[in-house]
Amino acid sequence: MPPSSLNCVLEHCDLVQTPRRCVAKRRGAIPTLRLGRHLGLLHFQLRPHQHGCWKSPTGKRSDTEGSLPLPLAQALSFFSATVTKMEAFLGSRSGLWAGGPAPGQFYRIPSTPDSLMDPASALHRGPITRTQNPMVTGTSVLGVKFEGGVVIAADMLGSYGSLARFRNISRIMRVNNSTMLGASGDYADFQYLKQVLGQMVIDEELLGDGHSYSPRAIHSWLTRAMYSRRSKMNPLWNTMVIGGYADGESFLGYVDMLGVAYEAPSLATGYGAYLAQPLLREVLEKQPVLSQTEARELVERCMRVLYYRDARSYNRFQIATVTEKGVEIEGPLSAETNWDIAHMISGFE
Repeated sequence: MPPSSLNCVLEHCDLVQTPRRCVAKRRGAIPTLRLGRHLGLLHFQLRPHQHGCWKSPTGKRSDTEGSLPLPLAQALSFFSATVTKMEAFLGSRSGLWAGGPAPGQFYRIPSTPDSLMDPASALHRGPITRTQNPMVTGTSVLGVKFEGGVVIAADMLGSYGSLARFRNISRIMRVNNSTMLGASGDYADFQYLKQVLGQMVIDEELLGDGHSYSPRAIHSWLTRAMYSRRSKMNPLWNTMVIGGYADGESFLGYVDMLGVAYEAPSLATGYGAYLAQPLLREVLEKQPVLSQTEARELVERCMRVLYYRDARSYNRFQIATVTEKGVEIEGPLSAETNWDIAHMISGFE
């Protein structure tokens, strides 16, 4: 109803207040205008009834038991403002939003026959589970101790399922001067952990007490964080290798998405646990203490084998080294490959 029509009607109406409703009734047998409290909107979809009151399209009388009593002046101002708002809304529906969402109802995109949902069902749909399905993932991370430090390597591929989607992402981070971390699994969860750890280090430095997190402390915190998320049935989908050097001692630790943690002279995650870890252990069994050069060559060899054998690996990787001098991340690097051995592979014809 346009404002001009509204003013015309009100000028020829007797305004009557009742304990349960405020109505405007014209002299004679003109239908009654009623104000409702349903979401603060006026009942526009009413049609005249033979007894002088208006009925809804469903056939129910509009003067329901829960009508809101309003003072006369407040009722008139509310009525006028509501008409203006509804005219603007209904005017927009004639264009782009024709057949779109209705006032006071839940709407879900894309529009389907069940888009207008019952509020109760919308509020009790269960927990959000999209974080429990990894999207962009990284494969193996390798780690080896050597005399005076630790070396970690990881390729730079982010796989979207089986698609080699992102070919230049870093899965190794420098935590502080004595600690570094490499992660396989969901890359978004790794970015979240990277942000949290970075803020932890900043907060610690702001104290100015000369203390910093040790590699063992970072490893311990990650075990608690991962187990906490696992216990909430919303895990961070990562397996991490933590390497560091502090107090004259090398540290190499492992944490997975369940909070399982341990330390070892050599570590590998993902497919590397099956392909690279046997190679690492074979060398360390023969020579328990490696030099930095030997450890680097061993890791490069394992990265080349993974590129040959792991369909989710990539010949573009980073190598991070931590010593008493600090953390150094090199890359992107690539290994020399030789596919002359391909004819020796049989059974896949």
